[in-house]
Amino acid sequence: MANDPVCGMMLDPQTAEFKTGFNSGTYYFCSNACKLQFERDPFRYLKKKGFIARFLERLASANAKEFKGKPPTCCGQ
Repeated sequence: MANDPVCGMMLDPQTAEFKTGFNSGTYYFCSNACKLQFERDPFRYLKKKGFIARFLERLASANAKEFKGKPPTCCGQ
Protein backbone atom coordinates (compact mmCIF):
# COMPACT_ATOMS: atom_id res chain seq x y z
CA MET A 1 0.00 0.00 0.00
CA ALA A 2 1.06 3.57 -0.67
CA ASN A 3 0.07 6.77 1.08
CA ASP A 4 -1.19 9.80 -0.90
CA PRO A 5 1.19 12.51 0.42
CA VAL A 6 -1.45 15.25 0.05
CA CYS A 7 -4.58 13.81 1.70
CA GLY A 8 -3.18 10.72 3.42
CA MET A 9 -5.42 8.19 1.67
CA MET A 10 -4.02 4.68 1.39
CA LEU A 11 -3.77 3.42 -2.21
CA ASP A 12 -2.75 0.27 -4.00
CA PRO A 13 0.20 1.23 -6.26
CA GLN A 14 -0.86 -1.43 -8.76
CA THR A 15 -4.26 0.20 -9.35
CA ALA A 16 -3.57 3.88 -8.57
CA GLU A 17 -4.57 5.96 -11.58
CA PHE A 18 -2.53 9.07 -10.68
CA LYS A 19 1.19 9.03 -9.97
CA THR A 20 4.26 11.20 -10.41
CA GLY A 21 7.99 10.83 -9.98
CA PHE A 22 10.04 13.13 -7.78
CA ASN A 23 13.55 12.83 -6.25
CA SER A 24 14.01 9.25 -7.46
CA GLY A 25 10.69 8.20 -5.92
CA THR A 26 7.21 7.50 -7.22
CA TYR A 27 4.23 9.02 -5.43
CA TYR A 28 0.64 7.86 -5.86
CA PHE A 29 -2.51 9.99 -5.58
CA CYS A 30 -6.23 9.41 -5.15
CA SER A 31 -7.15 12.15 -7.64
CA ASN A 32 -5.68 14.49 -10.22
CA ALA A 33 -6.35 17.40 -7.82
CA CYS A 34 -4.04 15.87 -5.18
CA LYS A 35 -1.42 15.15 -7.85
CA LEU A 36 -1.46 18.74 -9.13
CA GLN A 37 -1.30 20.13 -5.60
CA PHE A 38 1.75 17.96 -4.88
CA GLU A 39 3.47 18.99 -8.11
CA ARG A 40 3.07 22.70 -7.25
CA ASP A 41 5.02 22.33 -3.98
CA PRO A 42 6.30 18.79 -3.36
CA PHE A 43 8.54 19.70 -0.41
CA ARG A 44 5.48 20.88 1.53
CA TYR A 45 4.02 17.37 1.37
CA LEU A 46 7.21 15.41 1.86
CA LYS A 47 7.67 16.68 5.39
CA LYS A 48 7.03 13.97 7.95
CA LYS A 49 3.50 15.00 8.94
CA GLY A 50 0.67 12.69 9.69
CA PHE A 51 -2.91 12.99 8.53
CA ILE A 52 -4.03 14.66 11.79
CA ALA A 53 -1.29 17.30 11.65
CA ARG A 54 -2.26 18.19 8.06
CA PHE A 55 -5.94 18.28 9.02
CA LEU A 56 -5.24 20.62 11.94
CA GLU A 57 -3.17 22.93 9.72
CA ARG A 58 -6.00 23.16 7.20
CA LEU A 59 -8.54 23.76 9.98
CA ALA A 60 -6.40 26.54 11.48
CA SER A 61 -6.02 28.15 8.05
CA ALA A 62 -9.78 28.01 7.43
CA ASN A 63 -10.50 29.50 10.86
CA ALA A 64 -8.02 32.32 10.28
CA LYS A 65 -9.77 33.18 7.01
CA GLU A 66 -13.24 32.93 8.55
CA PHE A 67 -12.49 35.05 11.61
CA LYS A 68 -9.86 37.28 9.93
CA GLY A 69 -7.26 36.43 12.56
CA LYS A 70 -9.54 37.27 15.51
CA PRO A 71 -11.09 34.61 17.74
CA PRO A 72 -14.89 34.35 17.63
CA THR A 73 -16.79 36.06 20.43
CA CYS A 74 -19.16 34.11 22.61
CA CYS A 75 -22.65 35.22 23.63
CA GLY A 76 -22.40 38.43 21.60
CA GLN A 77 -19.71 39.94 23.84
